[in-house]
Amino acid sequence: VEGRRVPRSPIRGSTSSPRTEFWVQHEREIIMTEEGTGSLPAAVTKAYDVLLWLINHVGKFPRSHRFVLGDRIESRMLNVLESLVLAAYAREKKSHLQQANGNVQVLRLLVRAGKDLGFTSAKQYEFISRELVELGRQIGGWTKIQAG
Repeated sequence: VEGRRVPRSPIRGSTSSPRTEFWVQHEREIIMTEEGTGSLPAAVTKAYDVLLWLINHVGKFPRSHRFVLGDRIESRMLNVLESLVLAAYAREKKSHLQQANGNVQVLRLLVRAGKDLGFTSAKQYEFISRELVELGRQIGGWTKIQAG
């Protein structure tokens, strides 16, 4: 959808009220439903939101690292999202979920490298780390449900 903006993270000094946060979440749910993804698991929505944040953030990396580290971060996150969407529609979900989980683990290290190189502030690192941990929990829970 043209004109749709990337959701802003809470670390940019947002002074939004709980009421505003409700509408931002509501708008995201409407967008996801309009695009036919309203019935996908929560992990897919979380992965999508993390992807948008990472693409926006990596675009601010220094040029010398944007096309190496930044590209790898983006492609890993795209792989996570792709694996989760495939898992949502596959009969045999285990391999897709394991692949997504492995990519999340690698992504954590890549994001940490970005922080250690000074491309990510402490607040940004704290935010994205929490998001990746939550995504990992959701994938792990989904995997356990499939194991039965």
